[in-house]
Amino acid sequence: MNTLSNTTDMSVSEIVVLLGADCLNDRPTLGNAPTKSRVAPVAFHDGHPVLVLDAEQRSGDVYELLNSVTPDDSVNYYAVITAGWCSPYDENDHLPPSQHPERKRVELMSVASRDGSVASVIAMAGQPLIVDEGKAQGDLADAVKAIFG
Repeated sequence: MNTLSNTTDMSVSEIVVLLGADCLNDRPTLGNAPTKSRVAPVAFHDGHPVLVLDAEQRSGDVYELLNSVTPDDSVNYYAVITAGWCSPYDENDHLPPSQHPERKRVELMSVASRDGSVASVIAMAGQPLIVDEGKAQGDLADAVKAIFG
C-alpha cells in the first residue's frame, strides 16, 4: 500500500541527501536558479522522503518565509530550498559571496527536524552534492533551526 508517513528511522543527513538528489538543480546558474525560496513539510512515501507540495509556501525573501512558518503538530520535518552564492572563505575578507570575484551560483536545501537536528546539501555546477551535517553557522542556519522554535 502506498501511504505517506511522518516518521522515519533515517537521520536528517540521510533525508536531506535523498531529497537534494531529487529536488535540486545539479547545474545551478543565474539563468536557472529559482527566483523564490520554498519551504514544505517532509513526509515519507514507502520509506523515501518527499516534499508535501500541497502545503508548500514560497517567497522571494527566505527569512520572511521562514518566519511565517507555523509548524503543524503532525509534521516532524520541514525542507527549505533557496538559491544563493558561495565563495572561498577568508576570515580577513569581509566581501559578501555575491560580490566575490570567485563566486559560484548554488542551490541549498536544509531539512530541520522537530528534535532540533538540521542538515543541508548544496548543489553547485561541476560538483557532487556538498553535505553539511548541522555545522552551518549564520543567519540562514539560525532561521532554519528556529522553524520548530
